[in-house]
Amino acid sequence: ARALAMTASDVDATAAAAAASTPAQPSSRSRSRRSGARRRGNEGGSPVCTRPVPLLCLVLGGPGSGKTALCKGLQAQFPHLLAVSGGDLARLATSDEAAAASPLLHSVARQLADRRRRKAAGRRLAAFVAEVLADGLRSRTADGAGGLIFDGVRARDLEVLTAALGCTAAQSCVVLRLECPRETMLERLRARGDRRGDERLGLRDTTDDEGRVEACAQRAAEDEEALRSLLGDSVFHTAVRTVDAARTTEDVLAAAEAALRAAAGAAAVAYRPTAEGAAAAAPERGGAAAPGRLLVDWPVRVLATARRLDADLHPDGRPRVAPASGTSPSKGGCA
Repeated sequence: ARALAMTASDVDATAAAAAASTPAQPSSRSRSRRSGARRRGNEGGSPVCTRPVPLLCLVLGGPGSGKTALCKGLQAQFPHLLAVSGGDLARLATSDEAAAASPLLHSVARQLADRRRRKAAGRRLAAFVAEVLADGLRSRTADGAGGLIFDGVRARDLEVLTAALGCTAAQSCVVLRLECPRETMLERLRARGDRRGDERLGLRDTTDDEGRVEACAQRAAEDEEALRSLLGDSVFHTAVRTVDAARTTEDVLAAAEAALRAAAGAAAVAYRPTAEGAAAAAPERGGAAAPGRLLVDWPVRVLATARRLDADLHPDGRPRVAPASGTSPSKGGCA
């Protein structure tokens, strides 16, 4: 399935109309492409993808709202989508092994260790995570991977990911926003405790659990503004869905699955896999994901992406070779 594909009846009807019109009329295929662009909320004149558009399902919510667990649960229902936590990728990218293997990631780690430079380092790390997500999806596209279900990425950083994949947020993104009471998130954070790598991300030396929850609440308006800017108002209302995350795990998963299907359908995003991918990742009877569902070795992928970027970028993120005249640097530069 393709996001901008026409049905057979659409083709027949359009062809008949074209045959009855003057030769100066544009072709049915041209009209379909333009109408498809309008349906996807392309108000800003962004370039339209000519390849199958991946489904990028971003799960947003405060710390302890259940984002990562929901991503894993959704993959059981959509086994042709790759599920991963952006936060886990950030922890892998700032590990001692990654810093030792990559001059770029070593530079990012040093910046993160300096509170005065942490904000800039956070932007570089977010760009790197977006590159890893794009590389991970591309590595399994031939096997039928149709997109990503992920969390731990800010709305403002979606543009780096979509640029790396050659499409726009308005064409490919569905957002599930988890609403969870403050006390519920705090209770879950206390039960969870620290995760390995949190200290390298600066999550413990500048604030506590209450501070993290409060900071997320303060960013909510900024995130919504970023989503509206990227998606356009018309797409925002169909692609962004709210899920009550205070309910039981089963109820949250059922609501999120329904919201994802509805949002993807309303946005005309193709989230069905190829025939080969469906056969490899089909769920077993009873809804459990088959052992052959699509997976990525993300620790290996982090190091592979780092090697690719190290070949193109200096440790501080500057391109090793200046871009040709009239071109702009890559958006995923981690500078």
